[in-house]
Amino acid sequence: MQEERKFVIQGIFIAIGIVFLIRLFYLQVLDGSYKYAADNNVSTSMQQTTTSSKS
Repeated sequence: MQEERKFVIQGIFIAIGIVFLIRLFYLQVLDGSYKYAADNNVSTSMQQTTTSSKS
């Protein structure tokens, strides 16, 4: 009984890990919306001009 329970719990954890890995692969490789969001999240450089006041 204990051995069977041990294997069932291990199987559940392995199954959850596989689901997480598949989801992570999908988000990083197959889904293009995150790449689009990252490309639009580029900071732009702004040119600052200084004025000198001579008295």
